Amino acid sequence: MTTPRERLHDHLQAFCDDTEAFIAGAVDGPLAGLTFAAKDIFDVAGYVTGGGNPDWKATHPAATRTAWAVQVLVDAGATMVGKTITDEITR
Repeated sequence: MTTPRERLHDHLQAFCDDTEAFIAGAVDGPLAGLTFAAKDIFDVAGYVTGGGNPDWKATHPAATRTAWAVQVLVDAGATMVGKTITDEITR
């Protein structure tokens, strides 16, 4: 489930400013209670993956599926708290 989250205190400025991507983890998984951030090269359903390029992000549609690597962590209970900045076009 993708829902809005409270703004993180991002003193390192590592998180993408233009997305509030958040996926709550399964409550009973082995990673329950842990959090992670996904680099902006991984698709998250409902959000555009920019790969570090604002022009790409502005001209492409939102992902329809969540990347396998992200989904496995969420299914195991970890909560994705956002997407982090990446160097341009690292796909």
